[in-house]
Amino acid sequence: MSALKHGFFRAGFMLCDRCVMNTRCEKFRPGAECVVEKKAYDWLVRALVEQYGLEGLADQIFVWRAAMYLIRIARAETYESAVGVTEKSALWGAYISRLDNTLRGLLNDLAVTRLK
Repeated sequence: MSALKHGFFRAGFMLCDRCVMNTRCEKFRPGAECVVEKKAYDWLVRALVEQYGLEGLADQIFVWRAAMYLIRIARAETYESAVGVTEKSALWGAYISRLDNTLRGLLNDLAVTRLK
């Protein structure tokens, strides 16, 4: 209970109010978390666990992290596509690159890459 209260096991989804797509989103709910991100996260976690037969707490933690990194990458790319490329959004390229590298490391640790 205290772990959830303090956010230790909580995945952080975009708030609808802050999303750049909120005016065009059918699932927009003021003050709520993004339903689209939550569904994608749940699907990614389930698909990774089922497809690769992952089990145990260590695998589960890596799967949660990998799914969240995929969500962050999609979020950054959505922002860039909605806003366009500006001087400010040019920093997103470096951010996405760091997310990609971290994701690659997590997938490598889970041994779900082609080389593994």
